[in-house]
Amino acid sequence: MRARYASRPRVRAYMQIADAPLLTVNGAHIVSDVLRLCGADNVFASAPLLTPTVSDEALVKEQPHILLGVAANREQEAQTMSGWRKLPLLAVQQGRAGFIHPDLISRATPRILQGAGQVCELVEAARR
Repeated sequence: MRARYASRPRVRAYMQIADAPLLTVNGAHIVSDVLRLCGADNVFASAPLLTPTVSDEALVKEQPHILLGVAANREQEAQTMSGWRKLPLLAVQQGRAGFIHPDLISRATPRILQGAGQVCELVEAARR
């Protein structure tokens, strides 16, 4: 994956791990390692906490190129999308959003490779 995506244009990404409140990851989190592997830069990489809470306003200010979220089922996906649609985010308006099952991305297990593959596919689709 590193060889495949290393030369691709960088993409500004937001990874949401919870939506009440909005919870993301900083640059030291393993999920940010996955984003970097796929050629994406975490818009909240410099946050001081490993899993910081962010405001709607902070997310809108960052205007990530792609929005990614963790969701175990379609209901969770719909709930997260509903929140994103309420914000003036170009990524949502242009269909650059996607979801990864938490079992594939939230734990440092061999399954994270499967999750990384899905993240990379979503990031690549956002590049087009």
